[in-house]
Amino acid sequence: MENFNEIKSRLKWLRHSLGMTQEEFAEKMDISQSTYSHIEKGGKSNLTLGQTLLLFERLDVSPNWLLLGRGNKFLKEEPAPRVYVTEEEQAPYQAQGSQESKKGSLKEEVLHIKAFLRLKFPDFD
Repeated sequence: MENFNEIKSRLKWLRHSLGMTQEEFAEKMDISQSTYSHIEKGGKSNLTLGQTLLLFERLDVSPNWLLLGRGNKFLKEEPAPRVYVTEEEQAPYQAQGSQESKKGSLKEEVLHIKAFLRLKFPDFD
């Protein structure tokens, strides 16, 4: 099994990609938000086998991806989960200006995000 820091990074990525709060994600693992926060941040709590199995079962997460960083992230071949963007993150794109200017800026930002995700997650499509 990989370094626990890599697994923590994948847990956090998974939670964000599913648009879930720490509390919602913790519920899937049958633990408190506080315990999950400690796991994600590398505190005194560690991910247990039982919690890991619940993620595999309830979120269709691939064991190979979560534990080893290999293969598909999800067991089922479905479209990637939706990534949610806050109003604060949208603000720069809602500033006054031409529609073409906004579209160009947004396209550049999307390309930048995709490039970053491909570096961090080679299987990212």
